[in-house]
Amino acid sequence: MSSNKVLKNFSYLGIVQLLNYALPLITIPIVSRALGVDKIGLVNYIMSYTMYFTLLVAYSFSWTAIRKLAVINDLNYTFSLVFKSQLLLFTGSTIIYFCCLYSIPDLVANKTLALFAYLSVVAVIFEKTWVYQYKQELSMVAVVTVIFKLLSVLVIFLWVKQKHDYLFYALILNGVQILTNITLFIVALVKYKIKLIQTSLADIWNFLKEGKTLFYSSVVINLYTATSVLLLGVYCTPRDVGLFTSATKVVDIAKNFVCMPLTQIIYPIVAQKIAENREQGVLYVKQLMPIFNVLAAIIFLGMIVFGPFAIRILFGQEFLQAIPMLWILSITLVLILYSTVFGVLLMVNLGLDHLFFKNQLFVAILSVLLTVAILPYGSGMTSAIILVVSECLITGYQYYCLKAQGYTLLTKEMLTKASLVNALKILRSH
Repeated sequence: MSSNKVLKNFSYLGIVQLLNYALPLITIPIVSRALGVDKIGLVNYIMSYTMYFTLLVAYSFSWTAIRKLAVINDLNYTFSLVFKSQLLLFTGSTIIYFCCLYSIPDLVANKTLALFAYLSVVAVIFEKTWVYQYKQELSMVAVVTVIFKLLSVLVIFLWVKQKHDYLFYALILNGVQILTNITLFIVALVKYKIKLIQTSLADIWNFLKEGKTLFYSSVVINLYTATSVLLLGVYCTPRDVGLFTSATKVVDIAKNFVCMPLTQIIYPIVAQKIAENREQGVLYVKQLMPIFNVLAAIIFLGMIVFGPFAIRILFGQEFLQAIPMLWILSITLVLILYSTVFGVLLMVNLGLDHLFFKNQLFVAILSVLLTVAILPYGSGMTSAIILVVSECLITGYQYYCLKAQGYTLLTKEMLTKASLVNALKILRSH
């Protein structure tokens, strides 16, 4: 890939991420002051249920589709496999969710909100960003995302004004995501002349089996992230959920800004390189480590210094108790960045899915057990600490696994200015 194309894709992602930073500066103050801690907590709590169904329909296709394309180079076949697999998973998800809708008390009591929340699962069926990632043509993703994000800001500004508007707020969030994904879905079909071709149930089943380990990993990751919100809602109050999710919202904005380029731009490049030559692919990631190290330092220090201002400006005085949780969660930014490098860029592309999953499963079980045991005594602060411990264990084990394979990714030489300059040159040359 030419350096010009890499830089263009970084610039397109930069636009999207700039909006991810800038637009919350407009919407979050409006929403947090209009709805208050309790209603925001309620919305986030109910939506935490749908996260599990979103995971099921999303499966591990954002990784396995690109990995398969790197090997067979057949977009029509891969696209058809993914889409039909998702339709199958969505059908099963919908049946299960509607059973929950009439049996779980909190969902029964908030049925309309639960239905609006489920729109996020519908949106996943049409999520095909991996096609643009593989083609390394992210300009359309940027344009469509910008249009609909601006539309959501306008609608929120006009219509979300009081506490009882929380239902409309949930509808806006998920409705805009559906519109964005459907638009990109249609554009992909037309732009790349994609045709849905016949695939047998056996093909679909085998494809699902290929990605099952990565899917299990995504599920267990959710056990110690989204489950924190769910258990907070069960054991504590909507206020506790509101404070915790406000802190995680600020952290997530920074996390997406840093990690999305890794998963959407660097991941396909590494997948292709490892498919061609395993050692060269690993070397490419190792050569970029100085850039990742600098990013880790910037995001951590930036969150410590500016995070409290973000809480005050975005959410208001009512949310200031979330600041200590924000400081603790800022540690996860660094850990997740390295975990993305070690786990997603390398372990997934190297085919170490079983180790990737084993690590996630152990930590998820430990995290849930700790949360159930001690959450009632510490509310959101306890959840934040458990998340940090979980990410430490995951990142540490991933590094150990790669080192056991003979790959040492962190050295003293990577801290020099020369290594950083060299890493920038390498990024531009691919």
